[in-house]
Amino acid sequence: MKLTCIKKNGIFTPAYDSDYEKAKKLKDGEYEFSIKLARSLPFHKKFFSLIRMVFDNQDVFFDEDKMRKWLTMEAGFIEETKTPNGIMIEAKSIAFDKMDELEFGELFSKVLSVVLRFLKCDEKMVNENLINYM
Repeated sequence: MKLTCIKKNGIFTPAYDSDYEKAKKLKDGEYEFSIKLARSLPFHKKFFSLIRMVFDNQDVFFDEDKMRKWLTMEAGFIEETKTPNGIMIEAKSIAFDKMDELEFGELFSKVLSVVLRFLKCDEKMVNENLINYM
């Protein structure tokens, strides 16, 4: 069972009605939990707004998804898979179940650094233009 909880004053409580209903079904007793910081949907949307803005302001890539994967790999977020022909390198998955909020924050920061070099601009310029994409 998976529950999303909010921690406040040292106490975890179900975040949504659906989580509360799941928690009600648990019998009294001792449970073991695995904690993972939930991803922020607005931050996820900001990342894809950044990708869209970069894509619209460059002329190297003709496919936005390929550009996103290149930016991810340039930022150092790669997955290596051993194959019969050697090592295959791909962009690391940024799916909600594959990357927690802390790692996603690190990804965003490093991708932003790549973007600044790629577009030859500064962070202030990116932030001013990013507003138009959100």
